[in-house]
Amino acid sequence: EVDITIFHQKDTLYFEHPDFEPLRLTKQQIIANKYRVELHRNLSVLNTVVLSVSRNARRKADIPREVQIFDASQVEELTVSATPDLLLMSPGVSVQRTQGGGGSPVIRGLEANRILLVVDGVRMNNAIYHAGHMHHSITVEPAILERVEIISGPSAIYGSDALGGVIHFITQTPVVNSRKKFKGGFAGRFATANRETSFNLNWTYSARHWASLTSVTYSDFGDIRMGTLRLHGYDDWGVVREYSDNNDTRYDSLPVPNKDLSIQPNTGFKQYDFFNKTVINACSDAKLILNTQFHTTSDIPRFDKLTEYKNGKLKYAEWRYGPMQRFLFSPQWEWDAGRKWINKLKIIPAYQNMRESRIVRRFGSLIRHYQKENLHVVSLNADAEASFPRQCRLNYGVELMYNRLESRAYGKKLIVSDHRVTGLEGDYYVPTRYPNDRARYYDLAFYTDFRKRFNRLHFMELGLRFTQTYLDAAWKDLQWTSNPFGEVNMGNFAFTPMVSYIFSPEHWKFSVNLGSGFRSPNIDDIGKIREKNGKLLVPNPDLKPEYSYYGEVGVAKDFPATGLHLHAFAFHNILHHYIDRQPYSLGGQTHLVYNGDTVALYANVNNGNARIYGLDFLADWQLTPRLKWHADLSWIKGRKDNGQPMPSIPPLKIYSFVQVNSDYFDFILSGLYYARKPLDEYDITGGMDNLEQTPLDPVTGEYTGYPSWYIVNFYFKFNLTHTLTLNLGVENIFDVHYKRFASAVSEPGRNFKIQIVGKF
Repeated sequence: EVDITIFHQKDTLYFEHPDFEPLRLTKQQIIANKYRVELHRNLSVLNTVVLSVSRNARRKADIPREVQIFDASQVEELTVSATPDLLLMSPGVSVQRTQGGGGSPVIRGLEANRILLVVDGVRMNNAIYHAGHMHHSITVEPAILERVEIISGPSAIYGSDALGGVIHFITQTPVVNSRKKFKGGFAGRFATANRETSFNLNWTYSARHWASLTSVTYSDFGDIRMGTLRLHGYDDWGVVREYSDNNDTRYDSLPVPNKDLSIQPNTGFKQYDFFNKTVINACSDAKLILNTQFHTTSDIPRFDKLTEYKNGKLKYAEWRYGPMQRFLFSPQWEWDAGRKWINKLKIIPAYQNMRESRIVRRFGSLIRHYQKENLHVVSLNADAEASFPRQCRLNYGVELMYNRLESRAYGKKLIVSDHRVTGLEGDYYVPTRYPNDRARYYDLAFYTDFRKRFNRLHFMELGLRFTQTYLDAAWKDLQWTSNPFGEVNMGNFAFTPMVSYIFSPEHWKFSVNLGSGFRSPNIDDIGKIREKNGKLLVPNPDLKPEYSYYGEVGVAKDFPATGLHLHAFAFHNILHHYIDRQPYSLGGQTHLVYNGDTVALYANVNNGNARIYGLDFLADWQLTPRLKWHADLSWIKGRKDNGQPMPSIPPLKIYSFVQVNSDYFDFILSGLYYARKPLDEYDITGGMDNLEQTPLDPVTGEYTGYPSWYIVNFYFKFNLTHTLTLNLGVENIFDVHYKRFASAVSEPGRNFKIQIVGKF
């Protein structure tokens, strides 16, 4: 509301907002429209402000690489149950699921420890992030998100681990000295395909100089019901005919039959989240932000292991993750200094504690194996921004990180009475997953990023990062081998440069981005011991760092008259000293007996070079201010030097949606398609593509590769009142049966969702 009584009838008033088209009207025109002024959204998406690329806000027009953004409104509209489900809707991103409580994002063919997860400026990647599949993105609760930013390609700002890209989770921040001192909200959600029940309660108190936001979330996910429409033609693919009903307190010597073959037993779990962010305005130009996050779960069954057969019988009676816990405390200091060399300064110290465990027991045995990890991570980021004349900006900073890991393992014999586990006895040797004498990992980095806009047409960016890592690890009591590894002391360093250029004539944007990345082997790469499908991964102390040499070109075109925006990116990523899983020998031995089985030895080794290249294409069409159409296509290929396929390369992906917005309701109709991935495109040696999860040919009995699939989803949001919203969704409308690439779990069939969101 604006008072315009001081203006004359013929005076012109200007209305401007970053998200809307500028408008100018005379006072006379405003009166004729009954004092109502309507702004239309800016159809160009090039000026969106993002935070992640330089760890400070910048316009998307000044970013030469592909960046995708999801905000809190999209999380609500799509009734997102878990953060990985949101990431799946981004171009170039796919998600793998090994168990119900999982979701491992893949960016342009790289995943796990080759992409970087960040929450509120704090690196989530740690010394035991491993190759293959990492499900830690599920530990970030969607209800607390303000936005998610996905940046493709290596980064001089973020450095180590960001070979494929960065996923930055930015949580909500309370407003200090808000007009409304106390406010709150709640959200309840129910879904039919997995009987999900989730509830979130949040409240904010805002005082004159400080404000605090607290959020508590509880989610209960049942076993997943798969789709029934088998367009791929394989009647038994993904069907679980028998399963283990053993758990922490129940004992059964034999599997039990699955009475409902559309249900996947051992995919349910529970999770709990606590979040608090307190903002204190220390003075007019500085503030302190206290950020506390805690996530924990129930036990999570490892679905792919619980469906593994040996000699025609289920192998495991128990295979589950113990509660996955993530604790973060980060007191952040932000200062708008206004100085030439320190225009803005952000200091982010953080402490993180991660606890993981694996609990395993085979059928026919009463010995239960426990492996437990307790990881402490202390980090410090200092990021500064300097401003100079002639549109020059400089970002620079330092990052310190220290990881200390405690890894232990033991075995216990079950005391059983009837079908109940009444106690545990004995103390049996079990090899630890990681070095069990000591395990420490250090990281020190400096970076600088210089940006210069010469004029409206030309923009250039230069970046450089120096990274030094050090690893100190030692083993003891390796009873299963006569070749103990002793200890490893390893230091690595690298300079990684980056150069970018943007040429932006009217309604066009051409960009070129060249850079390099560096990833030093961590404790998981060097020292993990793990058995899977008859292959035992053993430590390799001689592992070297891997490097990425990256090139990307992009072109964007706006058609203001029609509201159409087109964007295309082509990229090529060369990985040097590529770390790969390959057959290995210890003292000349290529096989040994481990946990009663004869297994083949494998290790992480540097396997020459590998190449990943591909294309992302995006189209956004704002047909009217209230009607939008979007489509994107991602095509990726990857090859090693020997011609073998790279792991984790998803097939062709197409995603599209139509969205309608109004004052009272919104709806989205979307479709997702994945093409077939033939057998000769699988990485068979390393096993990360999980070929054994693809269907079998009914005639030959051999694996056939990954079938194509598509799903159609519908979401409806209705504003019941200005404080109460109803969200309805129907996912996988046609009840199609499918698995995501490299996944063990069949995705939910037709899934009805209902969500109530309220504010008070």
